[in-house]
Amino acid sequence: MPGAPPDGGSTRAGARDVPPETSRAGSAFLALYRDGPLSELRIVRATDGRLVVAGAADFPAGTKITVALLSRTARGELEPVASTRAIVDLGHFMSAPLGPASGPPPPGLQVFKVTAAFGPGDQDPDVLRAADDGRRYRGSGVREQSGGRIVFDTTLEAPL
Repeated sequence: MPGAPPDGGSTRAGARDVPPETSRAGSAFLALYRDGPLSELRIVRATDGRLVVAGAADFPAGTKITVALLSRTARGELEPVASTRAIVDLGHFMSAPLGPASGPPPPGLQVFKVTAAFGPGDQDPDVLRAADDGRRYRGSGVREQSGGRIVFDTTLEAPL
């Protein structure tokens, strides 16, 4: 089924993902989302050359977000290079610097995945209660998996 999540789940309320508007803001790459719980991603290089992802989202304080740096294999598939956990505070989050163990990623197109899952064990009970187990979210990136677990995820390619 076109547009169906690869895990067999469905988009919430039949929503279609709307791509973000992207631009440069100085040395930062900026993605603005008009639909869904994520409103902004800003990606910059840290002083050591690794990449930092900061965002603004409509998730409760304390929401755990996974930020991953991905790379394309020779077959075109995406595989994780590095990942970190960020915590939402006052509607914002920021990752630790990301990069492969061999050093900072070279200049060029970088791929990131940002995920927040709302099932048992994914978030603290207070976050699950405030988010109504994720059911309060609709729009781009929000999926209901086959077991009823709500997951938000988005993948972004950024020239850095």
